[in-house]
Amino acid sequence: MPANFGVGVVVPDFMLPTSHARSVLPDCYPRAEAIFNVQRAALLVAALATGSTGAFPAALEDKFHQPYRAPLVPASKIF
Repeated sequence: MPANFGVGVVVPDFMLPTSHARSVLPDCYPRAEAIFNVQRAALLVAALATGSTGAFPAALEDKFHQPYRAPLVPASKIF
């Protein structure tokens, strides 16, 4: 990872049990959503390897977790 990259950690001020967070996820995902997430994962790896910060907004998009779990996290915002 490029030396100029930093790491941020965000810790909410509330508890969200893993069992509850998992319970809102579907049992299966449409193929298009799976392809979307695989593409984003590959883009994130490439962005981290090359230092391409411009790719981060797209690379951090998610269709497996964020849309389903956002209602559980009041301060979350999905674009």
